[in-house]
Amino acid sequence: MAKEAQSVLFVSTSFPRFSGDFAGSFIFRMAKYLVRDGLQVTALAPGAVGYQSIDTLDGVQIYRYPYFYPQHLQSLAYEGGGILANIRNSWLNKLQIPLFFLATVWAIKRYQDHFDLIHCHWLPTAIAALIARPFSRTKPAIIFTNWGSDTRLLPRWLTRWTVARVEGCISTAIETDEHLIAAGRTEFRRIMAPVDEDRFTRNTVPSGIRDELVINIKTIVLLFLSRLNYFKDPLTFIRACAILKQQGYSFVSPIAGDGDLMSDCQVEIKQLALQDRILFLGMRSDPEKLLNIATAMVHVSPVENTWANSIAEAMFIGVPVVLSDAGYTQRTFTHQQDCLIVPAQNPDALADALKRLIDNQSLRIKLIKGAKELLRKHKKNSASIVPEIRTYYNEILRQKLQEQP
Repeated sequence: MAKEAQSVLFVSTSFPRFSGDFAGSFIFRMAKYLVRDGLQVTALAPGAVGYQSIDTLDGVQIYRYPYFYPQHLQSLAYEGGGILANIRNSWLNKLQIPLFFLATVWAIKRYQDHFDLIHCHWLPTAIAALIARPFSRTKPAIIFTNWGSDTRLLPRWLTRWTVARVEGCISTAIETDEHLIAAGRTEFRRIMAPVDEDRFTRNTVPSGIRDELVINIKTIVLLFLSRLNYFKDPLTFIRACAILKQQGYSFVSPIAGDGDLMSDCQVEIKQLALQDRILFLGMRSDPEKLLNIATAMVHVSPVENTWANSIAEAMFIGVPVVLSDAGYTQRTFTHQQDCLIVPAQNPDALADALKRLIDNQSLRIKLIKGAKELLRKHKKNSASIVPEIRTYYNEILRQKLQEQP
């Protein structure tokens, strides 16, 4: 076995099906930056109707495995508002859960001996890798990255069982640190996901989105770019838009995303007569274009904001952000320094914050500068993240070598 990792198998419950796909995009970014650094990365992910079972994106080899037959009925992993929303919305998706898990175990069993390490994203994939391990000849080390929603929602005993058996754990935020510690894992590495630096840089974003959406160049753009579910709370944003309209503010608010609150959002927009202000876009594959024209971006989860992809992307491209005071938000972000923070589920407070940003250009500039410094402080760039991941890979690999008889 090599003393330095040369190849790694990423295992995820979703992975981009095409260039620009939202599904698993933050995991893909990590993979493609590792490939650019010379590591062989192969991604193992559930299949999707209409997409090849073997594919390559930016040098990342992808194996997509089927998990339900007939395959055209596979509907758990991608469409809709994500796996959790899909489970709630369909009995067929509930039926697919055990088959999905068994298919993941089988896929790992098939490929695991060809790699130095297995890097599992989300708790269920780490459990699947542990179950597949006895069938491995080489028994590669398993590293689990905790993204938060899995260890927040699944039973703690399941997290405890898993993190006690994998060789390495990566935390991605303060919240996920606490999840691991509560599960008894005190040795882990804090490494966050990088921003897609190829896409979220203003001078590289293609123009034309204003023409497509018929938005005048002088129009204020207030953006909501998230899943449409309780965790992201789009209804509070819509109600804040109604307040701004009532107070005579001129603006346009694109809402880009999907989820189990989609129909509720549509009803709310109609009831509040916001059809002239809110552009309901559905899921988009070009968030960088929307951010490029945004005056401000809103992320007001009543549960947790640290580190949502859209927040980091907005800060990276240079868009002021309004966040809710939920979870560990104030332990990462600072009000009036790198963002504005408002009480959760409070449309009036959100409307007031957005008015401040609309009316005060110097405040917008201040927050943009503060956000850039925050990103630098937290090393949210590939130049910092890639060496940290590779160093951790090598440490885990050498540790496993020392433990072998």
